[in-house]
Amino acid sequence: MQNITHSLHLPIYTSPMGNTNHDETTAASGYQLLFTSAAALLFIHEIWLLYNKYRNTSSNKASNAPVTPPHVWSFIPHIGSALELRKKTILDFIHTHADTLKSPIFTATIMGKKCVFMADSRMVPMVFSSRNDALDSNALQIHVLTKVLGYKQQDAVDIMTGTVLPTSQGHYNKHILARPALQIMIPQVQEYVNNDLDEATSQCLAGGVVGWKQQGLYDMVQMHIFVASAAALLSPTVAKREYISVYRDLDEGFPYAFANMPRRFLPKFAASVEKLMELTGTKEFKEQGSNFIKVRHELGLSEDALNRSNGGFLWASVGNSIPAIFWVLYYILADNRGAYKCIQ
Repeated sequence: MQNITHSLHLPIYTSPMGNTNHDETTAASGYQLLFTSAAALLFIHEIWLLYNKYRNTSSNKASNAPVTPPHVWSFIPHIGSALELRKKTILDFIHTHADTLKSPIFTATIMGKKCVFMADSRMVPMVFSSRNDALDSNALQIHVLTKVLGYKQQDAVDIMTGTVLPTSQGHYNKHILARPALQIMIPQVQEYVNNDLDEATSQCLAGGVVGWKQQGLYDMVQMHIFVASAAALLSPTVAKREYISVYRDLDEGFPYAFANMPRRFLPKFAASVEKLMELTGTKEFKEQGSNFIKVRHELGLSEDALNRSNGGFLWASVGNSIPAIFWVLYYILADNRGAYKCIQ
């Protein structure tokens, strides 16, 4: 026992008189050994319990955590996949990587930002759900105003946080969406479309075209809807076919500018934005403008901000109408019976 005691370096019990009693020393050493062993076992048991608790908690957290979508890796710092995106259409970019990654949703770095791409349209409502607290709509709109339409930062903030936005929405509801406004505007749009179609037919005949002339459905819709929408919603001064290319360049460059691609890499887009602001800033534009345009001076915006606001409205209104009408016509024409019924 003494050998064991010394090997464990346990203290030896000494009597008050200074004499060592062999039996007492042995008993004390035994109790101390027992106590030390029990404490060690208890300590190991507590460590084991803590480990299992941590492992179970980590497992639960891992199973409940959202799954991060796959990422398109690029060897170019900051720029990321921006150059690849620029070479392709956005649709090609999305489908290519969705197929490669075997995922309908993925992320890619575009000019220093991790952007989310969706190949399944059914997932889009998840982003804009009212339960999505991570979506800051105001911040996104300020980003569009500054990075895409070229607003000054303070002008954009004032529009989204002050009284400008609710006043503008009031103008929009009264002069665009209200029934009396629609009763005036819809016949105007129809008249502009009919006149534009007649003009297109006359140009074909004057050019010596015999028989049928083929034209892409989307291009045809874009050409006629741009003219009709621009004339009825804004002003006849911008409702000219020669300005369709301005709209196209802005529309094509929009996602790249939104993704913070510098304007020097988007010369057509940058020129189209300034051209559109120039067109909406003329005296004739405002004098011949719709009721909606004529009341917008009440917003109290600077001349530059007002012109950019009107130009942005033109892009947004035409950009919404063209795809909607294209798909309506597409599905009608895809069904022969439906097409003939509509014609009748």
